[in-house]
Amino acid sequence: MTTVAMNTTLPICQTFMGGPKTHKPKDPSADLGPMFREVVGTIFTLMDIYSPFWKRVKWSKPTSIFGFGLGETELPPPVNVNMELLYKKFKDGFKNYQDSWASILSEDVYRKLLEVKELNESFFDFPNYIWAKVLFDYAVAFKNNKGKRDELLNSLVPLYYGKVYSYALRVDDMTTKQAEEYIEEMCYIFEENKPYLIERWDRS
Repeated sequence: MTTVAMNTTLPICQTFMGGPKTHKPKDPSADLGPMFREVVGTIFTLMDIYSPFWKRVKWSKPTSIFGFGLGETELPPPVNVNMELLYKKFKDGFKNYQDSWASILSEDVYRKLLEVKELNESFFDFPNYIWAKVLFDYAVAFKNNKGKRDELLNSLVPLYYGKVYSYALRVDDMTTKQAEEYIEEMCYIFEENKPYLIERWDRS
């Protein structure tokens, strides 16, 4: 609904509606692959529909916030992440999808991905700008492969596991506020690299 509202120029705001919705914590290595495919597939579909609008937008801006309780904070429940399984699923992706990645990703992004693969498990880092460009390349491929979209999304999941593994390592010792600030930095990197997306989108 938010995406449709933004792309039809409806006013958007945030409002406080009581305490946060409580979800049972899920291990991303075991539970979130299908949800990731569904969410990303929906976003890619809407990108294709609304490309004339979002391509004109340069930067995001804060929305208005209404309601009480805005200063209250509630710590999220702890999540037990199987780091070993996340890393294994990322590495296994190269056995199953390396040829697909070579054709979907730009030459430079694919080369950087191979460099990420060689990083030591303890010092693993999937840079945010590479993750942004991976998703941008996949959005373009999704637009151009209407008959193979399920297969395309399946091949993206191991890269998602690699990014989650990298994120979990990075924020392990952070406070909730620090982790949120890191996510904001990641969002800025996506905006900063939007010209790459538009160039790839228009050329395909």
